[in-house]
Amino acid sequence: GGETGPAAIAGDSANSLLIQLVVGRSSDGLRMPPKGDPLPEEEVAILRAWVDQGLDWTLSADADANTYTT
Repeated sequence: GGETGPAAIAGDSANSLLIQLVVGRSSDGLRMPPKGDPLPEEEVAILRAWVDQGLDWTLSADADANTYTT
């Protein structure tokens, strides 16, 4: 988090700043992305689910193949 607090609250997408920004409902009127079209609802739903499921981020790298898996 920054000056406004944590970007996301694990298990609580409704109160997570990240979600408020991508749906354009932040208290300061900001949104993500700041320019251009907003994220499609399908992508917002994926972000909401990720936050609600605890923000798990498991990343592994295969150095030989130069690929990443989550």
